[in-house]
Amino acid sequence: MNARRKSGAGLRGSADPFWWGLAALLSLGSDWLPKVLNIDNTEAMRLMVVGCALFLTGGLVGSVRRDRPWRWAVACFIAFALRDLAVLLNSTGVRPASAPATILFLVGHLGVYFLYSLPVLAGAFLGASIMSAGLD
Repeated sequence: MNARRKSGAGLRGSADPFWWGLAALLSLGSDWLPKVLNIDNTEAMRLMVVGCALFLTGGLVGSVRRDRPWRWAVACFIAFALRDLAVLLNSTGVRPASAPATILFLVGHLGVYFLYSLPVLAGAFLGASIMSAGLD
């Protein structure tokens, strides 16, 4: 018989929103980590700590939720974009004339968000592949 296959795209009863939120919060926490650890004020050292923390974030979430590990990089991308949007709107205020400038700002930073999400992507795929290697 032709039984309909459930797509799994619904949110009811799903734990995915929790994991999306956790991945986003861990990503934002990774950017805050150099300040907490009181790391050197050099930009290279700060970026190394942030990159390692983002890689570990991806590895952690990717190893726990192994299906579609690319999602955690998307969660990181969205989290940093929303953080910058909140900071920009908080500092400039919401005005109709500022909408094009806000959009240009976010479009101009798409590359930065992509670079932030690369270590998460690598860590998530590595964590997912390591955890599923023992299951085969």
